[in-house]
Amino acid sequence: MKSLSLLFALLITGLFLDTVCADRVRAGEIWDSSGLATVSGSSFPALHSMALVWQARGGLAGAVSGDADWEIFYCDLDSLQVVQLTDDDSDDTLPQTDGEYVVWQKYDSEGGNRIYLHRLAGGTPAGGVMISPADGSDNQMPKIAAGHVVWTSQVVTDSYRPGRIMLYEAGGQQAAMVISDPAADCGDPRVDARRAVWLQTNTDGTVSHWYCDLTADVPQAAPVPERFVFNRSPAMDGPVSVLTRRDGTDSEIFLYSRGMGFSRMTDNIFDDRAPVISQNHIAWVAGGQIHVAEISSFIQVPGLKAIGFWGNSFLAGWEPLSGGVDTYLLDLSTDPGFSSFVPGYHDLDVGDVTEADLVGLSPEVTYYLRIRAVVNGELTAYSPVVTIRLGRSRPEATPGRRPNLSPIYRLLLR
Repeated sequence: MKSLSLLFALLITGLFLDTVCADRVRAGEIWDSSGLATVSGSSFPALHSMALVWQARGGLAGAVSGDADWEIFYCDLDSLQVVQLTDDDSDDTLPQTDGEYVVWQKYDSEGGNRIYLHRLAGGTPAGGVMISPADGSDNQMPKIAAGHVVWTSQVVTDSYRPGRIMLYEAGGQQAAMVISDPAADCGDPRVDARRAVWLQTNTDGTVSHWYCDLTADVPQAAPVPERFVFNRSPAMDGPVSVLTRRDGTDSEIFLYSRGMGFSRMTDNIFDDRAPVISQNHIAWVAGGQIHVAEISSFIQVPGLKAIGFWGNSFLAGWEPLSGGVDTYLLDLSTDPGFSSFVPGYHDLDVGDVTEADLVGLSPEVTYYLRIRAVVNGELTAYSPVVTIRLGRSRPEATPGRRPNLSPIYRLLLR
């Protein structure tokens, strides 16, 4: 699993490309659902690591339910293989995933909604299993994290009863349990690996946050302590948020962090909406299709330049990506298009450093240099290209120091 440090190390420094492009390759888009010709109305994406789920009408080849109701779909972003998880005549909507399980709500024609769960590794049958109580209740908007599933349940008689917060442990074999005060009206649950949090309407009409420690042997609800912070959102991962902003024509996708401000990710003719983020991926809806992009494709190593010259070599330097990287990779070519490379200088692994000596070169030859980084196994975009031309003479070196730039050495930046 890729670490969140990918986002922290890269995004917090604000090193996104200044030029925003609409084409798929330069925008870092790796997949969209337009190839699913028999699926329409794709919406409500949810994302965790390499697992993407969403709802849509229709079905893949061999589906029998037709296109009148909503079904749940899953895409493995490693293989880009798409699987249809439901195929029936009920509306299956609002999927969520923690990368191991998928949960969603299914409409029951006899009234209300039920909560279903499917294990992606194949541990449950196609269509999932119902995990909400069979008590005539209406169950809505499930959330999942690390196998903890929570949702709001309301028992329906002649009228709706107060909302209850339900908990189901996907890794266990126990039935769902009520974790909120059954006499209080509760709703809007959220969950992470350790806690479930929800809103509770008190008898005096005020609304407060309550929480439950899911690591306890017996989970107990309690008011949140003073200065309690819980901000788990599908549009936020670590210090980075993904959101929509209007560009004067339609809605586009932007990333935001306190360190870098806003960075635009899309530029097209569609209304881009419902963005979600997880580690190195963003998913969103545009034109009735789900789109997925890799965040690292928008990032460049900053400040690449030549900082010292010799007769047949030069010293390249650059600014570090904060938070640490796996390594930096250098390319050197005599072709500005990098159709060929100087021997030994194609994806040259120089390690986690900010300088590298490039030796064995020729005077009066123009060289082109670029660099990219690897962070938690993900490649960033290439830096802007730097152009260097070495002169024939060797400048005198000051003892103990690298020689400075001489008039016979020229550095051309483009």
